Amino acid sequence: MLAPLLFWLNIMTNSAQNPEITAPLTLTVHQTAKALFDQYQHPKKAQKVYLNALAVGAVDYYLSCLGIKTAKPTPELNTMVDAAFTDSAVLNIASSGKIECRPLLPEETECFIPLEVRDNRLGYVAVRLNAELTEAALVGFLSPQKLAELPLQERIDLEEFDPVDNLFDALEPEPISATQRLHNFAEELLALGWKKLAELVTIPASEPAFSVRSPTTLPKSPLLNESYSGIKLGKVLDFENDCHVVLAIGIRPAENEEVEVNLDFLPEEKKPYLPPDLQVSILDEQNEVVMYKKTKQRHKNFPFQFFGEAGDSFRIRVVFGDRSTLESFYL
Repeated sequence: MLAPLLFWLNIMTNSAQNPEITAPLTLTVHQTAKALFDQYQHPKKAQKVYLNALAVGAVDYYLSCLGIKTAKPTPELNTMVDAAFTDSAVLNIASSGKIECRPLLPEETECFIPLEVRDNRLGYVAVRLNAELTEAALVGFLSPQKLAELPLQERIDLEEFDPVDNLFDALEPEPISATQRLHNFAEELLALGWKKLAELVTIPASEPAFSVRSPTTLPKSPLLNESYSGIKLGKVLDFENDCHVVLAIGIRPAENEEVEVNLDFLPEEKKPYLPPDLQVSILDEQNEVVMYKKTKQRHKNFPFQFFGEAGDSFRIRVVFGDRSTLESFYL
């Protein structure tokens, strides 16, 4: 209870003198930032990623204290900082969308908003980090509509930003149809390198046999059925000893506004079975293992099914030999 109480005191103190809202940069936030920092060898890129992660952590703390559900930032959650491709610091808001969190150094009077992060955002929060990197001040909010009215440039004067309270207007979820939600899910995965399952798996119309980039026969699977009514995507996972496994995922609407998630693992080309001792874990939002299975001999596929709600996140951890991979998803 102490942290939220101190946070509310910060709001009350600043509201009388300054519209800025402060949030602590906790040890957990720094640990997440350091884990991301360590993934990059170029010093400038690594520093940028670190500061982006601190900004995301500050906004996440602010919203969580107010009871607003977010997809918790972790080094494994690629949607937090799309650092490998862009200068982006994204925080996912459950049932709403993405907030871009832009870090500011202590003396900066302009906020850098790269052109590549101007789509698919609910808005932009300017986050001023103190010199010691122990706390951050949320100094303003800029809506996409207002940003579009400004001259096309990447550095925006802080005077153009509205008070942070305006963020809450952007968080009001607009009604989204089930079809649109499926489309958004697919678009985000495709942007991360996933492919339509039909590009990895061929489904002959004449007979119920399936192949992965070759005529290799595979078992019947819900995701490899032409009548499956949801989004179907796939990704090739690479492991040691030149072992490749296709991870297939499908989602479709279920009853009571839930989402049905179907997963399947398929053998690589020219091999009829998955490798034995392939370990698959499904992790929930708290990183707790909720499902676990390990392949045995002569597994032709390896299906999972579960249900979630809009705003839920989960992860899939796949371990084979000494190598593991982690895939993160946000419904």
